[in-house]
Amino acid sequence: MDPGLDIALRSLNGLARRAELLRAGAPADSFGPAWAAGEILRVRHGVYARPGLPEPILRAARIGGVLAAASAAPFLGLWKPPHERLFASVRPGAMGLRDPDDATRALDRMRDDVVVLHDGGRLRPGARLHVDVRTCVRQTVQLESPAFALAILNSALRAGRLDADDLAWLTTSAPVRCHPVLAAADRRAESGTESVMMWNLRCAGIAFEPQVVVDGGERVDFVVGRRVAVECVSVEHHAGTANYSKDRRRIASIVRQGYVVLEFTYDQVLYDWPMVIATIRAAIEREYLANAL
Repeated sequence: MDPGLDIALRSLNGLARRAELLRAGAPADSFGPAWAAGEILRVRHGVYARPGLPEPILRAARIGGVLAAASAAPFLGLWKPPHERLFASVRPGAMGLRDPDDATRALDRMRDDVVVLHDGGRLRPGARLHVDVRTCVRQTVQLESPAFALAILNSALRAGRLDADDLAWLTTSAPVRCHPVLAAADRRAESGTESVMMWNLRCAGIAFEPQVVVDGGERVDFVVGRRVAVECVSVEHHAGTANYSKDRRRIASIVRQGYVVLEFTYDQVLYDWPMVIATIRAAIEREYLANAL
């Protein structure tokens, strides 16, 4: 690749319009040879990228924008909801939007797997590949279900990507309907599953305390009722014989302290909530009856 084009692309995070690359020092005659040699990609007319950029970023750029909302979350170190919709932010009034997978075709506005946000005018400077964290969270609380929005918000807080000032900004910039999610923010949630559990327990009217250290020094994800411990478990965290055995010893220790332990998986919390809440309610009711005797 021509050194001038290489330097220009690197300075622009590997994705830029031809005019930007020219201003950054790329020779005008370097594009054709580099494209023919496979050293650069032509994402859409007048937009070039370095090979190897993540496909979601290229798909958003092919539309004519940048990766946004939940689609940008994993690239910002945040939790990602379990759906495959593509969110892209474009400039207000943007024209000539293209299909994310074929730049020769116009974007089909009826696609339900692509969401275009005409809010690019509010993007922070330098948002070249995807929106920034604050914009991602603001978009998410407006577009996702409250449970998924809270999961992304909590992951940003836990990772130190948002602070109290950011939360204040979000409260003033997001619609009032989003305020309950912002008010529920809790950096103690250690996973998206725990955040979804938090929101669902709130909606069910069940009081809970997250990340409780019980007698004996073991920590549990939630305590509901007086001594019902609720755990959100994952295959990744408990994979392997050693991890599984270690967690069984931990659960046994918690039970010895007088707790009933309920364990629920990611899939159960997200997709079988009626079963989860019925089980939790039954455990609380049995605890109440036992204490009443």
